[in-house]
Amino acid sequence: MNTAGENEFPDVPGSGAARAAMMFAAAVVFLSVLAVVVQWWNSTRILEHDSRLTAQVMTVVWIPFVLEALVGLVFNPRLPGNARRFFLVVLLPPFRMGYSTSTGSQWIWLPKLGWQVKGRELFERLDRFATIPMLVIALMILPLLGVEFLLKDKVAEIPLLSLTLDVSAAFIWFAFALEYVVMLSVAEDKVAYAKTNWLNLLIILLPLIAFLRGFQVVRAFRVARAGKLLRVYRMRSLLLRVYQAMVALSAIERLLHRDPEKHLEKLERQHDELERQMAALRAKMREVRARIVDSDPASGTDA
Repeated sequence: MNTAGENEFPDVPGSGAARAAMMFAAAVVFLSVLAVVVQWWNSTRILEHDSRLTAQVMTVVWIPFVLEALVGLVFNPRLPGNARRFFLVVLLPPFRMGYSTSTGSQWIWLPKLGWQVKGRELFERLDRFATIPMLVIALMILPLLGVEFLLKDKVAEIPLLSLTLDVSAAFIWFAFALEYVVMLSVAEDKVAYAKTNWLNLLIILLPLIAFLRGFQVVRAFRVARAGKLLRVYRMRSLLLRVYQAMVALSAIERLLHRDPEKHLEKLERQHDELERQMAALRAKMREVRARIVDSDPASGTDA
């Protein structure tokens, strides 16, 4: 007879690891392709036939997630929250790294770690593991900015240099997106994590917005005017400049986080802010309590 835990999390842990590993790898591939596509679109002037190629490539890498999520939904109809996970994976395939329609939402498969239960302990382990690599990756933006500033007129004339810059920029975006997807999947309070890491979220979204806007206009190239395309390229350039500044800001923030004294100061400020909020909440409670007593003295006496 199956226990409640077994009903909620079928086949985990112990089996299904091969499929979980394959789909995790597929999600990484999807994110890699998206990083290359986004950087390609944001660094060059794209033509209409390029938009068709992009749509075809993204469709090919998207299909496995739709099929796998559908199979899991069909064979696990009673799994709590399965419909939500289905739409999450279909709409945002990279989140297949943290969610599946074949397992419960509390389980995640990770390379070298296997099946893990989501929660604070796993979150802190992954956060410690990612701290130094992500700091190094964030700092990569500084030499890229230096090269673009000092060799602005020569970048286009040196194909190898241009390719190196594009690959590096794509890798930075990929790393930020990968960290965000995994950590958000593991976090206990996802809203709090999103609020705390709003800078990383903007770093991920800004190039995507520039890409999607350009893709939309180029797809409608036949009815779009040259002036509209020019405005799109200008907006794209502005968004990418803001994106680069935010990556640099993230690097500075991660450096400060590495300094124990700075980190302690940040925690103390957060503590003081929470204390002020608690004091304001207690004052508000006393005020409401006083109004209740004033409006109903008998009720206050009974209380």
